[in-house]
Amino acid sequence: MVIRNMAAKALDPRSIADMLDTEESYVKNVLNLLAEKIGKTDLEIAGILLNRNKTGKNP
Repeated sequence: MVIRNMAAKALDPRSIADMLDTEESYVKNVLNLLAEKIGKTDLEIAGILLNRNKTGKNP
């Protein structure tokens, strides 16, 4: 996951968002999810994000 790799290089959420041309809030959401779900694969994280977008809920 690009955001995971960028954060591992000590880039802050605002810089990541700027580089990816996305919202800082989205980057923060992904980073929070990565911190909550330690050990989950990128595919599992993507699935959780997709489910959140469909249902509007946090699984």
